[in-house]
Amino acid sequence: MNFSGPISQLSDPLLFVVLVASFLFGLVLHNVVQSRLAAYFGDSSAKNSGLASTEPQYHFDLFSLLWYLLVGFGTPRTIPLRGSMLRGRGADEVKVWLSGPLALIVWAFILLVLAKVIGLFGGTNVISSMVGGLVAAAYTSVIHAVVFIFPLPGLDGGRALYAVGNTQTRQTLDRIAAAGPLVIFIFFIALSYSGAFSYLAFPIIRAMQGLLSLLPF
Repeated sequence: MNFSGPISQLSDPLLFVVLVASFLFGLVLHNVVQSRLAAYFGDSSAKNSGLASTEPQYHFDLFSLLWYLLVGFGTPRTIPLRGSMLRGRGADEVKVWLSGPLALIVWAFILLVLAKVIGLFGGTNVISSMVGGLVAAAYTSVIHAVVFIFPLPGLDGGRALYAVGNTQTRQTLDRIAAAGPLVIFIFFIALSYSGAFSYLAFPIIRAMQGLLSLLPF
């Protein structure tokens, strides 16, 4: 997968709006689930910061929105999490961080179900645009879930690994983080153009398609 911003879909305004709104709401859910799970485990920092709310202004800044529209890679604000406040310490911290990507995968499946339902109402241009936007948002959500799980600083997978990693693991992550975001960006560009993200996301998408085929409509 080569990241391509949804701004390239402006030729179909309805598809553009459905895609952007559906995907960004998935990122909001990513944060809401993490925030509420953290509060359940004992740390209400994110909840008190408003990140357990679905109001978009708590989850995005202007730069992240522009980055998503132009490049196609979106990141919500990182929730504040104090591992020392969690009852299960490292284990619960891992659950909190990984719950975000899982929420994106569940949301992607919901979008695909909704697309299938809407598609039953015919093949008009409006219906086609809505279905196209929902399907694109679902696939984008799965790709982002895969990206977020990567064990790199600044990502859910990296934070989870840091929570349970030994001293050497944490030092390695700290060195990567110290190299700056450009190193991580280059890493993602390389994986994107190599098709690695699509390869890793394919089993998830294939499983979703199998579940969709079992629906009685």
